Amino acid sequence: MRPNCRNGIIKIYNTKRRFAILFHLVIFSIFAMIKSIFINKYINHMNKIIYWLPRILSIGFVVFLSLFSLDVFSEYSGWRVILPLFMHLLPSFALLILIIVAWKHERLGGFIFLIIGLLMLILSRFESMIISIPAIILGALFLSRKYLSEIKVFRKK
Repeated sequence: MRPNCRNGIIKIYNTKRRFAILFHLVIFSIFAMIKSIFINKYINHMNKIIYWLPRILSIGFVVFLSLFSLDVFSEYSGWRVILPLFMHLLPSFALLILIIVAWKHERLGGFIFLIIGLLMLILSRFESMIISIPAIILGALFLSRKYLSEIKVFRKK
């Protein structure tokens, strides 16, 4: 009778063990699915933010720089305002071309923004920080997205 009892205990133990393994496998699978859903949503959300942030900020930077050209209207009036306004807006037009380049080629645009920001900072002897620091930050943002997509942090699946 003892061997039967022992076999019965072993059978019950094996059944409990199989049930526990199956239960843990199901729970683990459910948690893995929930985790992958939330992580994919988080990665997609962060990918969109990192994609659009430098573009929106660079357009805002061009608008900010264009505001400095409005002082032309205090000195000139009528048709004589067109040429000085165009001359004051030339840096904004150059930055718009740079934004178009950076939109298509993030690494090239990021390096150009960094170089322009550092050159403005050095050539002005650290006096034009209000213009050069945002350019450096924009270059870093364009480069960070490219870098993060290369190391597979925010790569689309």
